[in-house]
Amino acid sequence: MQSSRDRFSLRLFVLALSILAVKPICVGQGSTTFGAPVKVTPTGGFGYEPSFVADGFGNIFATAHKENWQLVLAPDINSPTYTRSMSWDWISADAGRSWQDIQGLTPLSIEQHQFGDEGDMALDDADRLYFVDTNVADDTFTRWKVNGLGSVTLETTRPLIPAAQFVDDRPWITAHGNGHVFYFGNEGDKVTYPLGNQGSGCGPGRYTVYPSTDGGNTFNSLGCTLPDSGWCRPASDHRAGTHLVYAVCGNDGGSDDVFTPTNPKGTLYAYVSADDAQSFQRFVVGSY
Repeated sequence: MQSSRDRFSLRLFVLALSILAVKPICVGQGSTTFGAPVKVTPTGGFGYEPSFVADGFGNIFATAHKENWQLVLAPDINSPTYTRSMSWDWISADAGRSWQDIQGLTPLSIEQHQFGDEGDMALDDADRLYFVDTNVADDTFTRWKVNGLGSVTLETTRPLIPAAQFVDDRPWITAHGNGHVFYFGNEGDKVTYPLGNQGSGCGPGRYTVYPSTDGGNTFNSLGCTLPDSGWCRPASDHRAGTHLVYAVCGNDGGSDDVFTPTNPKGTLYAYVSADDAQSFQRFVVGSY
C-alpha cells in the first residue's frame, strides 16, 4: 500500500504532466500562427535530434546532433574557425527568425572544438543555461549566464563531468532554482555500472542521475541509478522553494533487460525525487 507521501508525490507528478499537456492546447486555441520554416544549420552543416529551451528574456536556445559523417569536424560558417567538433548550439534573439552560435569564452570560441556527439540543454531559475555533450566516455559540461536578450556570457566549460560510469550513450540535463542542475547519464545497459545502486530508491538500470547544487562546478560522481530504467526523459519543478525532480522512463533499454510477469516489457515508470535527486520513488504510470 502506498503511503500518503507516495500518493502526494504521484499527484504532483500527474499535475505536472497535466499542465504540460494542457498548455499547447490552450495556445492552439488562440491566434498563434507559424511563419515559414527557417534553416538553422549553417551552409554545409547538417544535423538531427534537436532540442530547445526558451528563457524569460525572449532568447531561444537550441542544440542538435551533428550529421554522423561530420561528427569529428563539421563546417560552421558562424564559427571563428569555420569548423566545430562539439554538437550544434545556437541562440536566437528574434523569435527564431535567425540563429547564431552561442557566445564563447573568448572571441576564438576554442571550446567549440571539444568533441561532442549529442547534447542537451536546460535553464535554471537564476538565468543560467547548462549544456552537456557526450564524448562517449563522459560528457563536456558548459554553463552560460544569460544577461538579457541576445546577451550571454560563458562562465565555465570542461571536457568531463566527471561521472563514474564508463560510457554515456545519450545524455539529458534538467535544472531549477539557483544552480541546482541534474545530469542524466545513459550507460547503455542495466548491468555494467553498479556504483549508483546504493542510495534510497536507486538500483540497476540504464540511466543514472548525477546532482549538483553549485551550478555544475561539482557533481556527485557516483549518482543514483534509476532501477530498471530504459530510455528516459527528465524534468524539474520550477516553483520557488521546491526540490522536485522527475523522470519518465520505459523499461525497455535494448540491452540486458530482465522482464517478469510483474515487470513486463513495455512498463512505463515515473521516478520522483522530493530532495533534489538525493533519493527517488518509482511509480508505474502506464504501459506501451
